[in-house]
Amino acid sequence: MPKRRPKAGGNALFNRSRITNGQSLLPSVDLRSVWGRLLRDTYQAMVSHCGGPDYISEPRRMASRRSAVLETELVFLEDRMARLRQEGKEPDPTLLDLYARLAGQQKRQNEAVGYDRQQRDITPSIEEYSRMVAAQDAGDTGNG
Repeated sequence: MPKRRPKAGGNALFNRSRITNGQSLLPSVDLRSVWGRLLRDTYQAMVSHCGGPDYISEPRRMASRRSAVLETELVFLEDRMARLRQEGKEPDPTLLDLYARLAGQQKRQNEAVGYDRQQRDITPSIEEYSRMVAAQDAGDTGNG
């Protein structure tokens, strides 16, 4: 029996894929692997850099994911080159070229995200501030 498609105008998160609604980074990769954990941790750090998941714009989120993938691959290439050097060998020039091209592309992705950390505005609204003051005043009664 075919699955029913949700009606138009339903829950926006239900109608979007797990990747676009932020529930998953990749469609078929187990993020418990070393590669997956590194990707997830790097991506979460980048989202945090942009002010957090509730404040990051969609284009910045996409650029952050791509930059995180590049960072993950660059770490594995660095590890590979370090192991070669440890064995007394030299990395192949094509490996160095790939590393340099990926690093350059990552720089471009990071420029799209922005190097300056985005701070969230934690200033309370007037309503929130009024409630906080009222709560403090209520707690201060009878102490004088």
